Amino acid sequence: MDQLFFPLAEPAAANVVTPYVAGDDGDDWLNKHGHRVHLREEAGGGWSWGCRACGLSGLGGDRDEALGDAEQHGGYLEKLTKAPPEAEALSAEERAVLAGPWPVRWLRKRMPGDPIRVINFFAGCGGWCVGIRRVLGVEVDMVCVEMNADACATSRAAGCTAIQADVRDLDPGHIALRDTTGVIFSPPCVDWALVGKRLGHLPENLRILTRAFDDVREAAGNIPATGMPGQPMTYRAPSLLSWAEVRESLAGMTTKTAQLMLEIPIWTLGLQLAGAELEFVSVEQSAHLPEEIRMEVWCDFELAGWQFAQWTVLDAADYGSPSHRRRLFLAASRSATPTLPIRPEEPIVTGAPEALGRPVGLEVTTRGARKTSGGNKFVLKAGQPIPGVTSKVRSWDVGEHGGRFTLREIALLVQLPGDHPGVGSRSSVAQQDADIVAPGCSAAVWGHLLGVPWVPGLRAYLAEQYPAVHGVGRAGVPVQRGASNTPSMPTLW
Repeated sequence: MDQLFFPLAEPAAANVVTPYVAGDDGDDWLNKHGHRVHLREEAGGGWSWGCRACGLSGLGGDRDEALGDAEQHGGYLEKLTKAPPEAEALSAEERAVLAGPWPVRWLRKRMPGDPIRVINFFAGCGGWCVGIRRVLGVEVDMVCVEMNADACATSRAAGCTAIQADVRDLDPGHIALRDTTGVIFSPPCVDWALVGKRLGHLPENLRILTRAFDDVREAAGNIPATGMPGQPMTYRAPSLLSWAEVRESLAGMTTKTAQLMLEIPIWTLGLQLAGAELEFVSVEQSAHLPEEIRMEVWCDFELAGWQFAQWTVLDAADYGSPSHRRRLFLAASRSATPTLPIRPEEPIVTGAPEALGRPVGLEVTTRGARKTSGGNKFVLKAGQPIPGVTSKVRSWDVGEHGGRFTLREIALLVQLPGDHPGVGSRSSVAQQDADIVAPGCSAAVWGHLLGVPWVPGLRAYLAEQYPAVHGVGRAGVPVQRGASNTPSMPTLW
């Protein structure tokens, strides 16, 4: 079943008349559970408080009364200022140390009109970024986190802020992350794919991983004490386990990459625990991710009171990619159910030979002279995408004389711009391109979440990259797309 939808319960009814708006005239506090409590004066009179993590709120006569009511709900409160108090008196070098490895600008509170802040984990060479910024045309203040040095360098060369790091070495409670709005996850899929050893599917590995999700909930205080989803709830206090200790519960697994699925709840719940007002989360993974793991991820959003979370299988070829890439996506929204569709009314198809300017009928050999199961050849067919691109595309034989696809052609085959930078050897760049999230799918997922129409921007992008297929007179006059791939950032300090 390609589309898996678990309907979330309606959010808890709130006493606060006006919805929370980041950066309004109120102020923010952290309670003893690490939940952010917002306090402000209501237009109709009185002061209100609201805890988004718990779905509870209240209305008092004056500020002190509302503050006292909030303290009864969550214990003592710690004031959150627009920037860490110690940051104001620091030098530029000292601020960099305090913020590190995150941008210094993230020490400041995000104000109305500032781009939303998004962390892109397992970012690769920039597929999500191209889709959100260049295709969708949305300005975001995004930080990409990637372990591979070449992919990280490629991301920087494309205009992104990128950190080379292991996600497990970073802290969701870092003070620079308290105004994070969205998180993207694309953990490696090798253990879930049907090719290879399929270690993620082994019963013992699944048992250990699913149990670890409960450990995350206990550590984050995401286990209800009273109430149920859709009603006012209170939660158990977070356990004393550190995130490092939670990860130790995975030690018995026989594979390392499947363990990285646990980073989704660690970072989603960990950021909320630290006071971040998360609104959006997206995940990309193998279409063969087991149902047990899909449900564990979904349950965390249900328990935390998110309004919407949906798993959907998308094929990049339906979004204008000249190659197939069938992947599982999660789109989650805390406060609203998306109204824009995540799929086009009809598939938007780009034929591979037309996209590359190669002749129809050209034979491509993917596995040399070996006759392995599944075949080792295909031909470029008019108006049709090719099979999924793998890292082996670097050595595919093209034509009877054994030519190769150029790096520009490889980029176009996976829906990246033909001039997208590539840092590293030919093998490295081919691997980076084969691992990306197709920009068309990225734009659809985030347009769906943000309420931004994504089809016009996608058609304009396709007309730019594949004019022989989607240019003027073929797919209609392309509309003007939005922001460039290189974001503009607010200057702070």
